[in-house]
Amino acid sequence: MMEGWERRKARLFFALWPDAAVRGRIAAQRPAVGRSVAEENLHLTLLFLGSVDVEQSRRLREAAATVIVPPFELRLVRLDYWSRSRVAWLGLDEAPPALLSLHRQLKAAAQKVGLALESRRYRPHVTLARDAATIAPRPIDPIHWTVTDFCLAESVLRPEGSQYLVRQRWPLRTEVGPAVGGAGATVE
Repeated sequence: MMEGWERRKARLFFALWPDAAVRGRIAAQRPAVGRSVAEENLHLTLLFLGSVDVEQSRRLREAAATVIVPPFELRLVRLDYWSRSRVAWLGLDEAPPALLSLHRQLKAAAQKVGLALESRRYRPHVTLARDAATIAPRPIDPIHWTVTDFCLAESVLRPEGSQYLVRQRWPLRTEVGPAVGGAGATVE
């Protein structure tokens, strides 16, 4: 029997994963302080789920296949810093309603399957570096990102740092499609 990621407990999160061109523009903004996030790991977290068992994962993937959100645009416009967590990050000019709707739908699905979620306010951003020295917030030339899908990713903890693996993607759309595995969902 093959042991796939979906057949074991996993540390999961929903995210927006930029294409290579957008990732390259984001990576160019990484400050030379702290531990830079590897270019292939750059993403915008929609919802951190934590340790998820097999049945919860199955139910979450089924719920993700029913999400109704149209494609939307993001504009990353500023480099900023959180002193408490020592994180350098890129922020949006404004969170589009579609992004907030996507977050809300996924959060409702996670709560429905019994996951205990963080209670802090959702602040969409792309983490650039951890353990970063203080940097002054500043505007950047806007990075335009057309979002057409979202994904379920796994965080694998390794001695050299976390590795993020995209496990499944779903297209953003305005109509309901069939459950998991259908409607253009791709398993990676």
